[in-house]
Amino acid sequence: MMKTIFKATLATAALVATGLAFTACDDVKEGDRYIFLGETKAERNVLLEDFTGQFCPNCPDAHHIIEQLEAQYGSDKVIAVSIHCGGLALSKQYTDFPSGRIGLMTEEGNTIMSTYGVKEWPMGSVNMAAATDRFQWAGQVRTALEQPTDVNIDLTVGFEADEANPNIGIINMKADVMSGSDRNAKVQFWVVESGIVASQRLENGTTDNNYVHNNVFRGMAYDMNGYAVDFKSGIARTVETNMQAVWNGQEHWQVENLAVVAIVFDGSGVLNVVRKPVIPKSKPETPDED
Repeated sequence: MMKTIFKATLATAALVATGLAFTACDDVKEGDRYIFLGETKAERNVLLEDFTGQFCPNCPDAHHIIEQLEAQYGSDKVIAVSIHCGGLALSKQYTDFPSGRIGLMTEEGNTIMSTYGVKEWPMGSVNMAAATDRFQWAGQVRTALEQPTDVNIDLTVGFEADEANPNIGIINMKADVMSGSDRNAKVQFWVVESGIVASQRLENGTTDNNYVHNNVFRGMAYDMNGYAVDFKSGIARTVETNMQAVWNGQEHWQVENLAVVAIVFDGSGVLNVVRKPVIPKSKPETPDED
């Protein structure tokens, strides 16, 4: 069950933040690797959709590029979502838990893939632009980061365990969105999970059954169209909903590894995006100084 609450509140102008193949993988060319493009000033956050699969031997290289981009700009700026989809992904219906054979494909992920016309893996989209191969991501991410935005998202996430059924829980999501101009846009919430240990085909032809998958797309709150909002300049809009998460059967979500990604987008692409963990990460205690 999912509910949605939508409301608007008047806010001060100061809160408006500007700045804020099925057939096979593509071939890896010798020397084609991530190229450091130098420092840049991040004016916004960027969504990187990574279309991937557990049977794709070149996909770990794409994952490595994502890690490098996160290290350079920060994982709060480059928000990656790995969408397991298509003929090189492993369906969750073949999951054999706890043997380690865990399928990460979702039907929603396949739907997202089809909107981009992806037929080879790995491919990716930066801020919902046309999908490209991984060797173009660094330049596209840098360019996108430098584009200013007048949309700010304040994301709140909570979790409620189901006392009647310990195998499920409810993820609560609320986005308070400010726009610096009048526009029609849409709000979407995605749930992602990191730290999933599952099989992955490697470039050398072997399979690593202990591969760690991060930023894995698990589900979305709304359909592909998102939740439509008529934004007015200087007025905060609140979109609030929830999603049921399952801890057994074919899902095996680990709540401590889940995060919510809130996306505001329109026909031009992503206006801004943020991510927040479902369970806040505890900070290490600082030893008392003498």
